[in-house]
Amino acid sequence: MPRFKNALGEYEYVDVIFNQSTMVNRENVGQCFELSLTHIGCSIVNKIIADKIPLKEAYNMILTYVRFCSEQQAEYMEQRCSKMTDQELGFFIESILQSGAIQISMRPVTDMMTLDKLDAIYKAFPWITQNHVEVALADSDGNIRYIPARRPIVVGKEYMYRLKQVAEEKFSATSLSATNIRNENTKSRAKKDFRELYPNTPIRFGKHLPAYSVMSVFSSVNCR
Repeated sequence: MPRFKNALGEYEYVDVIFNQSTMVNRENVGQCFELSLTHIGCSIVNKIIADKIPLKEAYNMILTYVRFCSEQQAEYMEQRCSKMTDQELGFFIESILQSGAIQISMRPVTDMMTLDKLDAIYKAFPWITQNHVEVALADSDGNIRYIPARRPIVVGKEYMYRLKQVAEEKFSATSLSATNIRNENTKSRAKKDFRELYPNTPIRFGKHLPAYSVMSVFSSVNCR
């Protein structure tokens, strides 16, 4: 799988490669927002650790990021942290750094985030850039080597839910289709070439397939 170096110089590996066209087809722009937000959050955490940023400055960076994502959570966080001692605040910030992510509680990301707001976040943290990813390539002997991708991409974390889809209500039948050596209906290219109105290949009755929504852990819009 593709790999990239974080701000600490450590390699991290992409777990899922997601085709960006599926986001357009399903009009699920929330996936792009989620990727970008988690990419920004992880970049902030890594920079605080790598540059050993002082406590107060680290707190202000995290609070600024949270305020962009959820104003309500930012107000609650500010109220609680204002009553903490420096030791308690340090323990709180350290717990965030150890987890490797800034936890956000927000309404559906599609409703809460816009391109303008995402652009404002990037402008607030101008040092955050896309990841330079290396992809695996096998040579003629089967040995794997990593080469840089042609362009940088955004790699972020996402949650995955596995759903079951039962296709009983989508039962269809056909009587004029050709069959292959397994006595199954063959797929016709006529539908793809727009030469017939309806496809001839039926959907098997009762066949259920797992459907995946969103993505898991590290994934990238452009490469995945």
